[in-house]
Parts: sequence; structure tokens; C-alpha cells
Amino acid sequence: MKRRRVTIGLAIALGAVATLSALVTTTAQGTWPGDWPAELEPYRGNSSTIGVATGCQSVQYAIPVDTTEEFREVFAAALKVRTPNSPIRIMDSIGLASDGEEGRAFVSIECPPWGRISLGGTEAAEWKDATPLTEESVADAIAVPEDQLPPEWVAQDRDGSWIAFVDLPTGEERSRYGFFFKARTDITIQVGSVPFVVPDV
Repeated sequence: MKRRRVTIGLAIALGAVATLSALVTTTAQGTWPGDWPAELEPYRGNSSTIGVATGCQSVQYAIPVDTTEEFREVFAAALKVRTPNSPIRIMDSIGLASDGEEGRAFVSIECPPWGRISLGGTEAAEWKDATPLTEESVADAIAVPEDQLPPEWVAQDRDGSWIAFVDLPTGEERSRYGFFFKARTDITIQVGSVPFVVPDV
């Protein structure tokens, strides 16, 4: 029941997103798509899904790993959904461990929030269209040569077109857009007590 309330609350909040200042929801399981690698399925129940519906929006799947073997399996599966050439970050902590789990390791997969609609921004009244974020709608905006770093963020301009950003803009340029959306799938590893070596990719 609690999860259902969270889902309904998220839908209501997104409906009023023009006045939304911040919203982060956490679901106590991995809600990644069913067509992701089957190797991730045994970890779904122990994972968490963190949905960010604020200025910079994304969906993050935090998968705990307790052994070197688990890390190898999850990391190999995560590579299959990662955007080519996107960075792999290794950090001591990214705030995923709960109380008493400070030494636990995680593989985090951060993805675009497909289906969201961009609203708000200083020029929102002049927008002609606000189309949902889909792989098809942003394909042209994020297209780069195979050897280049894909843009991390996209925002929708007032004419309905999508604009890609490698780094988030600042000041007036940032405030003119409603929201920024994660445009690629990245992997971040929270180093815990599990010994592992990240293979070359």
C-alpha cells in the first residue's frame, strides 16, 4: 500500500510540476525495465529505485553487492545497458547505504526518466509544444560521433525542440528552461568492503 501511495503522489506532483521545487521518491525494489539483462533479476528485490523529479531529473537503480562474484555479475549486466563511452565513476560514498550499511558496496545505474514532460522555466508561456522525453524525441539532439562523450543532459526549448548539454548551464541560460533530464545511462560504483577490480571497458 505504501508503494501505491508513493506512485500516486508522484503522478500528482508531476501534474503540478511548474510549481514544484523538489521531489525525490524511493521505492524499495529495483523497478528497471523487464527487458534488461536477466542476470539482474535476482537482485531486483534487494535494490532501490530513486526517482528525482526536480530541476535535474533522472532515475537511479541502486543495486547492493556483498561479494566479488555478485559485483562481477551486476557490473557485467550494467555494462549492457550503459550508454557507450559514458563514464564509469568510482566513489567512496554516494549516499546509498542505509544506517548500519555504511560498508556495503553498490552498483548504481542512473538513467533518463523516459516519459516525463518538461514544464516551467522563465519562458514557459511562449512554448509551443511540450513533448514527452523519449528515445526517439531526443535522438537527433544527443547524436555524437562514436568516439565522443555523449551529452549528459537535455532540456526542451520553447519551440519544442530538445537541446543537449554536456555540462549543465548556469545563470540565466539555466533558468530559461523548465527542467533538465538525464540523457544517457551512467554507472557509478560505491566502494564498500567488497574487494573488486573494475575491468577495462
